[in-house]
Amino acid sequence: MALIRYGATLALASWAFVSVQQAVPAPYLDEIFHIPQTLQYYNGNWKHWDPKITTPPGLYGLGAAYCQATKFLSPYIGPYIDPYIDVDSECSVASLRFLNLIGVTIVVPLAVKLMGKSTSTATAVATFPLLAFFGLLYYTDVWSTAAILISLALVPGYKSKNGANENPANGLRHVLSALVALAAVFFRQTNVVWAAVVAVYAASPRKVTTRLSVMEDFVHLIQRLIASPSVVIPFGLIGVLFAAFVFHNGSIALGDKSNHVAGVNIPQLLYFSLFFGLFSWPLWLTPTFIRRYIQYNFGSPIRAVGYLLGVGAIAAAIDRFTIVHPFLLADNRHYTFYLWRRLIAPVWGPSCVQTYGKFALVPVYHALVWTFLTTLFYASTASFALSTAVLGATVLTLVPSPLLEPRYYIVPYIMWRLQQQRPSKTKEWMEWAWYMAINVGTVLVFVKYEFEWPGQGMMRFMW
Repeated sequence: MALIRYGATLALASWAFVSVQQAVPAPYLDEIFHIPQTLQYYNGNWKHWDPKITTPPGLYGLGAAYCQATKFLSPYIGPYIDPYIDVDSECSVASLRFLNLIGVTIVVPLAVKLMGKSTSTATAVATFPLLAFFGLLYYTDVWSTAAILISLALVPGYKSKNGANENPANGLRHVLSALVALAAVFFRQTNVVWAAVVAVYAASPRKVTTRLSVMEDFVHLIQRLIASPSVVIPFGLIGVLFAAFVFHNGSIALGDKSNHVAGVNIPQLLYFSLFFGLFSWPLWLTPTFIRRYIQYNFGSPIRAVGYLLGVGAIAAAIDRFTIVHPFLLADNRHYTFYLWRRLIAPVWGPSCVQTYGKFALVPVYHALVWTFLTTLFYASTASFALSTAVLGATVLTLVPSPLLEPRYYIVPYIMWRLQQQRPSKTKEWMEWAWYMAINVGTVLVFVKYEFEWPGQGMMRFMW
């Protein structure tokens, strides 16, 4: 049945790709930066750099190499696909978008399978709406994510039964994993944090059957790292190289630095929780889980006080640390523009709603943050140390970002999903059907609905 879902996923992806290419054949939004830069590399202009581009050149190098490869294949495959996607050259818009389609439908699920996960899990990751949508355009997210997953897949497994006193073997695979993790940083700078998570993964048991205490778990992790120079040295070198880059560049962003200044945007974690809840509810939302939440937070006076302290901390974070990026307020092509103005920070209704409406979601934030933490630490197959590493990486990648950008949530969500115990078949079907419904809906909105920006042509709605 899992193969049936994967086959249907491929069919939907093919339909979506053709639909997007026919409706939007020209570069759209960030593609107006990514595609010309790739063409510069393809034409041998390796010193050219668009100062508006903020991410490293990994995608453009990969795209240029891909274009060289397709140059030899286009005489054979061109006649078959031209009627559908109008491939007029080996480095056309359609051809570069197809590179991302390959990444999201083949490379990503294959990497998940090589990690020892089920076909159902691999399909779930490939159909994850935020990732699947950008597999239809030429954006950095697909191959950035794929590189992290490949790095994880290259880490050798363990043979110990109790998950303790492991001694990582196969130093060559650790080095290869680190090299791919370094390549991931060339797609997106924040992947340096996820490279550290891969290092923790390399020194952690794949599946925990006996829970150790928190202290024991961290002690064993440190012992394994000390005994594993093939993990510490190559992954540590990534951190050293990245620190040197930031020191030399003066910023984590390559270009457009004034619009990408790091801050302390604690509510970014709350926004992530909304998207986490939107996508993950088929896996955990049951009457039993709701009762557990109520019992945990209201089962005694002390727990109720803890709940009040929690919602108070969330309200304080919203009040003191909210950052409103100008891009968020100015760009009505993204769903987040409407989510912000109508739900997160309402601009409608009487003045009291506009002033205090931003606190209306505090109970929802609390419930979803609690759910994320509970499922991450107590419903997963990972060690406490690895779960802590995922949480820490999520915080480190999201909090400094001033912009509410759903694409930043892709890797944190997928890392959470990969650690979950395999759900029941019913939940697997529910998750897949929910993802497919979202994907169909977002593609239809993108290709069917457009509006005009005066002097700048027709625009479309997207994540």
